[in-house]
Amino acid sequence: MDINPVTPRVTLRTEVGERLRQAIIERQLAPGSKLTESRLAQEFGVSRAPMREAISALVEEGLLVAKPYAGYYVQSLNEQSLRDLYDMRRVLETFAFELVWPKRDEAFRAALHQRHEALLQILLQDDKFAAIKAELHLHGTAFDFCGNELLVSTWRSLSGRLQLYWSLHQDIHGRKGARLDAHESYVALACGDDWQAMREDIAEHVYRGVEKVVESVKIHQGLIAPAKRT
Repeated sequence: MDINPVTPRVTLRTEVGERLRQAIIERQLAPGSKLTESRLAQEFGVSRAPMREAISALVEEGLLVAKPYAGYYVQSLNEQSLRDLYDMRRVLETFAFELVWPKRDEAFRAALHQRHEALLQILLQDDKFAAIKAELHLHGTAFDFCGNELLVSTWRSLSGRLQLYWSLHQDIHGRKGARLDAHESYVALACGDDWQAMREDIAEHVYRGVEKVVESVKIHQGLIAPAKRT
């Protein structure tokens, strides 16, 4: 695995967590693989303490799984967890917009447009990891303004798995990020007055391309044979 040593910046835990997150999302660390704290600390060029803190943070995000008496494992990819994740994301994002809908203001709209513009700029840079982070930030807007901390914490607990599956989604479609026009209707409706249209767009947006990802996950698990190229 090719990982650059960490250099002092902000906090060591933050930097280590970001590097480890990127290694998982870009699948340098394979889904389902076991992690050894001491080995990771050596590869990252840090002591075990910040590595331990970073691992704990990624467990909270759902990128790592802590198994009693067994250690830490990278989140596995499977069809059922994928479908569960997409269903939960649709419910949470719809609820966040339901809460924020009557109290949307200029600050909300400005944040949404700023995050969308930031995503578009990053997509032009062809940086998959940065693009996935920016897309997550955009979809987090409703949560940041909804005023429900429990909902926000639940969303954050899914954030790691969302990024992992988005990475797989982009790989399957041969892209480094979402299409440039992928969020135009989402942003326009979020700033508009048609709540029913917004609900429908969230559902359509969430499930877009999901079956292709599910098929790839099945192939990854050896459940079905890859389609023959003609």
